Amino acid sequence: MVYFFKLTEEEIMKKTVSFFLAFIMIFTLCACNNAPLETPVPTPESTEPSYLPTSFRNNGKRTVVHSMPQKIVTAGPNCTEVMCALGLEDKVVGKCMTNHSKGVLDEYKDAYRSIPTLCEGYPTLDEIVDSGCDFLYASSWIFDDTLTVKALEDKGIIVYVNEATTYDELWMEINDLNRVFCLEDTGDAVVKAQTDRISAVGEVVKDQQPKKVLVLDSFIGEKVFTAGKANIETSYIASAGGANVFGDREKAWDAVTVDDIVAANPDYIIIHDYKGSSFDDKVAALKENSELKYLDCVRNERFIKLSLENAMPGMRSAVTVENRFNGYKDALLKAGLKPEEDLMFECDNRADAESITPAVLQGPNPPDAFFCVNDDTAIGVMYTAKSMGLRTFFISDLKWSYCVVSFACDTMTPHT
Repeated sequence: MVYFFKLTEEEIMKKTVSFFLAFIMIFTLCACNNAPLETPVPTPESTEPSYLPTSFRNNGKRTVVHSMPQKIVTAGPNCTEVMCALGLEDKVVGKCMTNHSKGVLDEYKDAYRSIPTLCEGYPTLDEIVDSGCDFLYASSWIFDDTLTVKALEDKGIIVYVNEATTYDELWMEINDLNRVFCLEDTGDAVVKAQTDRISAVGEVVKDQQPKKVLVLDSFIGEKVFTAGKANIETSYIASAGGANVFGDREKAWDAVTVDDIVAANPDYIIIHDYKGSSFDDKVAALKENSELKYLDCVRNERFIKLSLENAMPGMRSAVTVENRFNGYKDALLKAGLKPEEDLMFECDNRADAESITPAVLQGPNPPDAFFCVNDDTAIGVMYTAKSMGLRTFFISDLKWSYCVVSFACDTMTPHT
């Protein structure tokens, strides 16, 4: 059956216009086929509609962040602690390099332990990618020819390299992370807490002659792997009243000879303690070395034990600077005693102890006991007190008797 429809003049006009519009559209599309197609640029998806793009300069280039990162991986115990300090532990889906840690700082213990371990050592490209993270905060130590920043960025992962060599660079890292994760004033508060503590130590040591310090990370054959100028540990040493004897070497890490060390004649040796390269093993190596064993700092065991993560840029900046000085003060406070600045003296050898002790004992506020940094200093105190007609004891409650305690347990200990 066939139906016939009679169109009105108005309907004929509408259909005529529609036909011409369709014809024009077809022609236009055909013409466009001859022009090169533009590659569409995807607009980054964001779960934070109000997120404003931000940028940071790191690893020699500027990176723009268009949306809030949701899943973080950290590589380095120091990097993990920074994330905990900023309150970002819930975003961290995995931590790496746990074998470089001797234990997390108490204030971050719960947050740190709540983060899954992705791997104990250096992560691989596949491990980071497979974690599903979109942001990596990592020590510069993990990168090599197979794991590069570009390879990670090609996988859509934003990379921030923990590479600070000075305090200012470290504070910049923290403030960059603060901006990326929209933490308002959290980063400023974290930085202020660190700088206030470092400044407090600086006030105590500012008038003291800097002590010469050698950093012993490890032995490489006949050489010693140590910190140079481009290393934040050099800044830590300066803040604690010391001077890195190889702080003029441009590299962050360098291998120096035994002759170099003997010529530098350090007053103290900072020894890194970490898995596979222990403090005790390196002390033994120093004492067995035919030349280094004669150094005054080795003979008197002026060694400072430092876990490796304390030498890395992060939340241990203030802790590392404070440790030596505050160990003494904390012991006094725990015993219910108030630290008295006028009874604190810079002294680490017998000669200085013999020079300082008479004035201390004859002063208006003589002490009941001496806490000495090593046995050499303790012997100086005991010898001087005895020459003044006073008796010294390890334990005594007799009036005009003095207790002398040494921090170290040197080769001289059995003779004191």
